[in-house]
Amino acid sequence: MHKDRIWNKWLFKVIGLELVKCCAEFAASVDFKRDYLKILLSDYLPESDPLKKWFNEGLKIGLEKVAFILNNDNQLVKISDIIIDEVGLLTRNIIPNQYIKEFVCTNYSLPGITEQNVLQIFPGSEKLKHYGAKTLSQSDLKKISSVRPFSF
Repeated sequence: MHKDRIWNKWLFKVIGLELVKCCAEFAASVDFKRDYLKILLSDYLPESDPLKKWFNEGLKIGLEKVAFILNNDNQLVKISDIIIDEVGLLTRNIIPNQYIKEFVCTNYSLPGITEQNVLQIFPGSEKLKHYGAKTLSQSDLKKISSVRPFSF
């Protein structure tokens, strides 16, 4: 395979994009819903040659434009629309949901975040963090409690 041919570069870019679209198709499928992120690479390819660079470009486009992640209502959403709750803030009722939403809207530029898009850790969520998914972590818990005093 010739790494400098424009056809091959274009093809690798399309493969990267189609990989994300395939995740969306799997998420919508009864047979593959549980494992829909398994085909997604755990990180971008090292750009040691031009074809890997073009693959990564297509992957970036797909990650930005394709709704491929199942939210809590089983709707497909984009990676930019979710936040992964690594500490279980919503499920443990540690902090009132309204404070969590305010914090996320302010600190993560997700003004329209809803509880449906605050996701607990799930199979494949670790991969999404490599691609830029935002997370709620222990340090966020400390920030929220320092900004908003509340009683337990």
